Amino acid sequence: MKGHLPKQVPDRVLKGMILKTILKSTGLLTSQEIHDYVSSNTFYFESSELNKFGRPLFSGNYSYDNLHSIRTELTYCRRAGYLKKVGEKRPFLFELTDEGILHAKDPFVKYRVKQERMIEQSFKYAESILKNDEKVDELAEKKRVEKCKSCRDAKPRASKSKAKNTVRPVKNIIKVEMKNGDIKEIEVTKEGEVKELEELKKALIMGGKSPNAPSTILTLQNENAELRKLVGRAGVELVKANNKIENNARKSKKTMQRQYSREEIAEAYWADENGNAYPLSQEFFDLWGGDYMVVVLEKVLELGQIFEAGKCDILSKGSEMYQRRKKYIRRELVGDEIYQQGLYIQEIKSSGIIIDSYNMIAPKLLKW
Repeated sequence: MKGHLPKQVPDRVLKGMILKTILKSTGLLTSQEIHDYVSSNTFYFESSELNKFGRPLFSGNYSYDNLHSIRTELTYCRRAGYLKKVGEKRPFLFELTDEGILHAKDPFVKYRVKQERMIEQSFKYAESILKNDEKVDELAEKKRVEKCKSCRDAKPRASKSKAKNTVRPVKNIIKVEMKNGDIKEIEVTKEGEVKELEELKKALIMGGKSPNAPSTILTLQNENAELRKLVGRAGVELVKANNKIENNARKSKKTMQRQYSREEIAEAYWADENGNAYPLSQEFFDLWGGDYMVVVLEKVLELGQIFEAGKCDILSKGSEMYQRRKKYIRRELVGDEIYQQGLYIQEIKSSGIIIDSYNMIAPKLLKW
């Protein structure tokens, strides 16, 4: 969306700043007093999550100067059970609960629990793929054959106790099914070449004569090529299967992270204790993410319905709905224009949130 404000602090840092401010105070604080302290002081935070180099994703001193966002965060903190609102008239005062004191000391404690849960679910998801996909087992066996440098036919290994007392020569033997259906045993070298082929080549180089040598060499060369193709295909297929599992696990983790984050955002804007929903703002869509835009439409005739000019809608630029309605867009709304539309969360569902307004053409589902 055009006109987006840059994100001032990482996730959960603003929550920590607010809770730490109240914890340091000797009494209860109003939202204005919290804002004044947070905007004029710095707080040090270090991410509990590490990057690939083993260092925190972020660390440093932060301050924050946006009263509207602080009030939104206070609403979230109350609904999450970190704060209590004291008083019947404005300005309301805020005090910490026992849970709030815990999060004031460590704002990332809840996030770490969610991360552990997501990782556990990702592993379970990947494990279920491995258990249910028979082809993965088949490809795993082929990959094992490929890794075996001797390419010998795999047989059950003797137990360790028997292996100590048993001495037997290791033969680099593989079994190959011929075109006529016969099974032929072929001895190969450590480098994976057919030993018989190598010996025939050496015999020809040394001047040896064998009437069947040329045809035998050609046959063995073909068989060796087919063998290499078989092993190569098995390796490629297993790599694809492994990549599929890793990608699914990565996507699953990313999806769960996005959903947990959006659930927290939705809770912050959900109805207060009096049942009054908090109007959605530009910052809500910035935090929600994605390619959503709030627009004002021209007069629209769609599916036999006429929508008045001046009505607003929420569209995702990658959706089919956007392609249908983009010719009716009068302009995109930004900043306070979004707040003035009176958008609010009508319902929180398992699939996402329902947004409505007196000026919307119809309620809109935003998926997690």
